[in-house]
Parts: sequence; C-alpha cells; structure tokens
Amino acid sequence: MIKKKLFILLPLFLLLNVAEAQMDLNELANADSYHRVAQIKGTENLLKDYFSGISNKSDTLYVVLCPLMFCPRCEAEINVVQELLYMRNPDNPMVLIASSPNKQAAQKYVAKKFYFDDVIYDTELSFKSFLAFRTEEPRIPFIMKIDRKSGRLLTGGDYLVINDEFADALVRHTEPMPYYGEMWEGIISFNSATSKCDDGHYKKAKIFGRMAVPSDDNDIVSNITFPKISKGCLSFADELDNSIYLYSLSENADNLSFIGKYIPTESEELMFVSIDHEQYFQMRDNNMALAMCLTGFMINPDTLAFSVSLPNLKYEENDIAYFNAPAIILQNIHNEEERDLLPLDLFGSTDSTMFITHEGFYYADDLKLLFLSSVKGYPFFELSDEKQNVFEESFYNETPLYMVFDANKKMIGHIGQLGKIHKDLHLGYAYCAPKITSRGNTIAVTDGTSGIITIYDNKDFRKPLFTIEVFNISTDDFSIDSTIYGTDEYAYQFQDNFQNMIIDILMDSKNIYTLSIENGCYFKKTYNKQGKLKNTVVIPNTIDAYQLEITGLCLVKNKTLVTGFYYDKKNHNMVLLD
Repeated sequence: MIKKKLFILLPLFLLLNVAEAQMDLNELANADSYHRVAQIKGTENLLKDYFSGISNKSDTLYVVLCPLMFCPRCEAEINVVQELLYMRNPDNPMVLIASSPNKQAAQKYVAKKFYFDDVIYDTELSFKSFLAFRTEEPRIPFIMKIDRKSGRLLTGGDYLVINDEFADALVRHTEPMPYYGEMWEGIISFNSATSKCDDGHYKKAKIFGRMAVPSDDNDIVSNITFPKISKGCLSFADELDNSIYLYSLSENADNLSFIGKYIPTESEELMFVSIDHEQYFQMRDNNMALAMCLTGFMINPDTLAFSVSLPNLKYEENDIAYFNAPAIILQNIHNEEERDLLPLDLFGSTDSTMFITHEGFYYADDLKLLFLSSVKGYPFFELSDEKQNVFEESFYNETPLYMVFDANKKMIGHIGQLGKIHKDLHLGYAYCAPKITSRGNTIAVTDGTSGIITIYDNKDFRKPLFTIEVFNISTDDFSIDSTIYGTDEYAYQFQDNFQNMIIDILMDSKNIYTLSIENGCYFKKTYNKQGKLKNTVVIPNTIDAYQLEITGLCLVKNKTLVTGFYYDKKNHNMVLLD
C-alpha cells in the first residue's frame, strides 16, 4: 500500500505543469520527444511471460520502467504518477521495473525511495525482448499501461505533462499503441560493425592485473561510472549510492582497498537553497530534489577532486524555481576537515554565448590549471536562437572544447576546437565527447569523435604544435537527409555513424597514448612526442565470457595500461590490460 507521505507535495509539483485537455497519449508520447518506446511486433507472449509473476492478477497494469539513477531528478514523477492513479483507483496494480545490474543494490535503493507492491528487478535488460527504444536503452523513466491478457502495450512514453488531465487520460486509454515501425522509425541498434579484431594483424593486449572491487552490505557497489585510476587510487561515481567511491591500488596492482566514499556535506548541499529548509527536505524525501555526485579523480596523492551538482532553489512569483549549482569539491583524504568547495559561475566566466559544463573537468597539477569542458549552440541551446545557429558557417569560427582557469579561479583562455566533421555536417557540439590530458608543459585535447588529437604548449592555447589523426572520418561516411536540414531532427539521423571514438588520452615522458574504439574494436595506440605512430595493440572486450566495459587509460608501475570492468553477478571486477 502506498504510504501517506506520498501525498505531501503533489500540489507543489502540479504547479510546475501546464494542463492539457483532450490528451491523445500515444500522440503526445511520440510528438517532439527524443525518448520513445514501442512494442516490437509479435512479442505478445514475451510480454505476458515477463509480467507473469505480478501478485495482482488484474489484466490492466500501470508500469513505470526506470533505469535507476540514470536521470535522478526525473524520478520525482514516479511518486506523483502513483498518487494520481491511486486517488482514482486504489486497487489498480502498479509495477516498477527497476533496471540496474546489481539486484542487491537496486533493492536497497528502491526500498529507500519508492513504494510498490510489485517490483521487477531487471538486471539483464530483458524488457528489450519486447520493447524498442529510440536510444540504446532507456535513459529516463517511462510510464506505460499494459493489457496483460492480450500481451499488448496500450500506451507508453516520456510524458512531459504529469497532472490530473494526464491521469484521467491514462485511465480512459484502452486502444493498443501501434507497434514499433508503425508510429516512428529509426531505432538505434548500436551493434558494432563486423570487424576482425583478433585476426593476428595486431598484437593482442595481455592481462596485467585483475581484482574484485570490494563491496559489503554497508557500501554496496551498484554500478561503476566514470572510473579513473590516478595517483595510485581508483575513483568512480556509484550510481545508486550517489557517492564518489575511492580505493587504493596495491603496489603489485593486484588488490584494491576501500578508502572511503565522498558526498557533499549538508551545509554544502544547502549552500544555494533559498527556500525554507524543511520544505527542501520534504522535496528531497519525495525525489524532487537532490545533490548529485558526478566525476572525481586524485589530483595529487593527498587530494580528491570531485564535481557535484547542488540544488539551487529559490522562490519566484509564489512558486519554486529549480536550478543546478555546479561545484568542485577538493577533499584531503587524510583529513576530512581539510576540504574546499569551488562554486562555478558557469555563465559568468565568459561571454553569454558559451556554457561551461563540470562533468568533464581536468586539473593539471604540474601547471596548476583547471580545465572545464565548454559548449555553445545546439544541442545545449535552441536552434531558434540566431546567435547559436549551428547551420551558420560563422558559428565554427570559435568552438572551444575547454575553458582554462588559473589557481585564482580566473579564466585565462580556452583550448581546443571542434573537428572538421562537426562543421561539415553542421552539428555544433552534438556527438562531441571531449578528452584532455597534460604532461609537464604539454597539453593534448580531442573532441572525441573527429578522430583528431591536438597538441599544445601551455604558453599558447590558441596555436597548436601539431595534430595526430587516430582515425579518419569524413562526410563520405554519412547518408544525409537534406529534407530535415535546419531542424532538431536533423542531428538524430547520424547516431549510427558516430560509433568510432577516442575514449581516452594519456602522456608519459616519452610517448602519447590513445584508447579508441574503431569499427567495433578497441585499440591502444602509442605515438612518439612528435606524433608518429609507434605501435598498435588490440584490446579484448570479453574475459571469461564476460563483456568488458573498456573505460580508459592509466599509469601504473610506470606502464600505461587500459582499464576495463565487468560484473559477475557477485562482484564488480577491474581488469588492467597491457
């Protein structure tokens, strides 16, 4: 049964939505929505089997499919939808599909945040056997209505309006949703291209180290995101625990020891909260507000730097306005009292056409410089904004990848540029995955998808020393539908084409290293300091029948290694490959 605390904040949430009469839910689910879901034709029996264990035997199921913590603030709508439907019919069965690889961690997370009598913990993405998505997998919660008797999805989508009219329309809706392909096209398969990764042409990397990532009942590792090995430590963001976990790597690189986990303190979390704090805590308890931990790494042997997105709430015209307040926290891992928070005025640090993100930040300890990835234009601003129109040639005169800040947090310049392919296809910063590294006075930057790495000296961020072409990409590799030129839909057509990517870059005293995925194969390439290719090693993406998630490069015992992770249903494991 749904607990009474669910009913506290519904009126506040509804103030944020606009009423919309005569809703056609299937039309709304597929109009101007990037996130879409539909049933695959001929999967009626698969759908019936999937929900066969639900305790309530009603034919009609209201289902929320939630990739846990993929879009944490989106999860606020789940309790609201529950309440709206509960008020209309307390006996209607509601089911949560909790998508996460670690069932134990998912159970702990769901028990803390949601109230469902029936939960399906789907660790294998089994719902993809009967549901198709516009993205590789769902990235936001989907609200669905299912007729279990016929095995049909009646409606489902990313509904932007959650209010009484929506709930009434959902209860009334009885017609099956058209199958995938009948209502929208262009599902992204994301299957790797056929390739001969192990054909003997390249040397194959060998296992240098392999170890379990320690986990216990108090600190369950749910999923490893943005892992980084630096200064002898492994750090990563744990999705469901919403914390930065830190481990020390043993001298022989065969064992990990837990150091601690790091989150914003309560005073840091409330730093930008201008509304009544009790009201904020109520919103937080109902999944409507939270501080998020994003990425972190050791910038020196004593200091962990990690980025956070803090809630920025204020009253505006008798309502609550919600913004993000990005910041970087510097934590001495030996002294918890030695801690510094750097708030980032992302819009105030440069002209109004630029936006600085803080998820992909980098600190060069040798240079005492902070690099924050920067973007302008689509997809971060509307195409209707003439100043940001990526279809204008002038847009590409200045497309920096990182803004540079000195030790006094003063912006001193920018570095890097979008690759030629983004200009040729008029894509702006879409399909851009920037990476940066440094060694001494040398800085290497890439946008990730153009295949180009640009090398700079710290004395001149605008004039590169030379470039390295890791792989080639050109407009000849793309089929372009010119009929949608100038629209938001235009960029979507290229999702299948941007599969090749520079995943990471690293430098030591002698070489420049890259980790890339090309035609479904992972490669570590070694270049000399002049950019000449010395050797290429192919990186296996499976180990003992487990799929390896290849994540980056690291320097361990004076070797540049590739890191990979896999989950064996008991432990998350880290593999180091040479």
